Amino acid sequence: MIKHNLDRRRLFRAMTAAVGGFCFSLMHARAAAALSLQQASPDLAQALALANRCGGNDQAHEAIALQLEAALDKEAAPRGTTITQTAACPFCGCPVTVSRVVP
Repeated sequence: MIKHNLDRRRLFRAMTAAVGGFCFSLMHARAAAALSLQQASPDLAQALALANRCGGNDQAHEAIALQLEAALDKEAAPRGTTITQTAACPFCGCPVTVSRVVP
């Protein structure tokens, strides 16, 4: 059986190679796609589809606003206070907010 002694020089070389490889991989690694935002070119069909998810007629937003107004009518609050409800549009994700002042 051959027994290798690990002297300081070999240990230093091995650690230098390992740390260098790790640093190199960090410098050239791409950002994770799930954690980054990327700009879409306005000329792409995908960008146009994402921009027009609600169809441009706001019917979905109006329906959500009506539901929120009905919920606001059921809420009780002191006179003169403003109550607000917000919901996200299921198509485009933009917030739809409805407010009213309690008479």
